[in-house]
Amino acid sequence: MNCMKFSPEMIEVLKNFANINSNIVFEVDSAVTTISEAKNILAIGPKPDFNFTQDFGIYDLQEFLSAISMFSEPTFEIDDDYNYMLIKEGKQSIKYFFSSPEFLTHPTKDIKMPSSEVKFTLGERDISKLKQAASTLSADDLVFETGGIVYVTDTKDKTSNSFKIELPNFQVKDDVSFKFVMSVSDLKILPDDYEVEISSKFISRFVGKTNNVEYFIGLDNKASNYGD
Repeated sequence: MNCMKFSPEMIEVLKNFANINSNIVFEVDSAVTTISEAKNILAIGPKPDFNFTQDFGIYDLQEFLSAISMFSEPTFEIDDDYNYMLIKEGKQSIKYFFSSPEFLTHPTKDIKMPSSEVKFTLGERDISKLKQAASTLSADDLVFETGGIVYVTDTKDKTSNSFKIELPNFQVKDDVSFKFVMSVSDLKILPDDYEVEISSKFISRFVGKTNNVEYFIGLDNKASNYGD
């Protein structure tokens, strides 16, 4: 059997990815990735910190992580045919079966960020405040607007309450007005400060400064505009 271990950092990434998609596929010599069922969120984590020689999939990642949490310091062994994993500690173990990657929702090709017109840094504290405000005000739209303004509101309701933060570090490619809108509920990212870039192709990219996890998040193209 092939013995392996999951680092605490990898466990945290997997917990986060479980909020994006319940499936996950571990691919040989590749970073851990996931994509939402709606295909509007794609996340790229680090390479697994263990060795394996064949791709394998987990159908219910949340369940898998819960199984791991039953142990304090488990070890992991994959059977030679890559049918299952033994999660072991002392005299206790769980035999956890894999799923075939071909039946799971996972990224099948690399994504390339289009040329971005807007770049800025969004701090962990600001992200937390925006999410808190969205929950408090029942407003799920996250808006990035001309002048370095980010706020949460309901763009479909002109009388919606809103919470605004002015960011000092906006970089805009052209001197034009813009309004980019995404759903707060799509901001399923690990706590961190993020370098953010947004493209007029209605896609954004968040890169964690310390966790080095990348998220590509689609925008609401009906509510967003650039240069109009």
